[in-house]
Amino acid sequence: MAFVGTNRAGLTTRMPQGVTNAEQWQTMGLAGLPDPTWAHTFATDFDQYVAADWTLSGTGTPTAALVAGNGGILQLATTAGATDSAFLIKNPVAFAVNTATKQTFFKFAGTLASVGGAFYCGLASTAVAEGSLVNGIVIYKAAGVATMVLDVIVGSAHTTVAFPATCTITAGTYVELGICIDAVGNVLAFWNPTTGNNPVTPSSPFQNPPIMSRGAVAMLSQPTLPTVNLAPIVSYTNASAAAVNTQVDYLVASVER
Repeated sequence: MAFVGTNRAGLTTRMPQGVTNAEQWQTMGLAGLPDPTWAHTFATDFDQYVAADWTLSGTGTPTAALVAGNGGILQLATTAGATDSAFLIKNPVAFAVNTATKQTFFKFAGTLASVGGAFYCGLASTAVAEGSLVNGIVIYKAAGVATMVLDVIVGSAHTTVAFPATCTITAGTYVELGICIDAVGNVLAFWNPTTGNNPVTPSSPFQNPPIMSRGAVAMLSQPTLPTVNLAPIVSYTNASAAAVNTQVDYLVASVER
């Protein structure tokens, strides 16, 4: 609730002396704001798109361009060949995910115009079809299905776990996907966990089906992780002779130092 005649909101926690994630002896230990170098973080909401920061490739003539839309939108589009593809990877590869006790995070949000083709997002060493990845940690949707898998690829060997059958991508419907490597090396996947001021409210356990707050929906327990540097990537490959676009709201990658 708000208080009449003031600018205070009842749900706001105020910390006038600031907060910190730094130890007392570290450079920013006395700062009233968090140390921005705590983790190596890349985050883009696509209010700007600098083509030189990315490698765009694929079969046919893929395109990537900003389009009008709430929140900043990059439209990644294939051409109309039956197997045309679009791969967009940040350059250079700059994220090492196999450092003990250091956590890794990745987030994607956006909309697929069609679920007929193959889609994946995550972290990879090169921009190729998902089945040809040599090293990466990605969420993958095969052509012709709406369900996904979490896939860890090391030296071309794939270790996968399926998302629950209820976690699906729907054409034209906004979806948020996430990956976390925790401090002991487990790899977790997230499907529409919500972000920011959009909590999932727990319902009565007697509601059918129950709507409950949730965390990770799939996990690989301490798999072998890639030892080469990776980069954020998003990709779509056609399964029929029609151009398809993927609208990307944001991409985030973060590895603790």
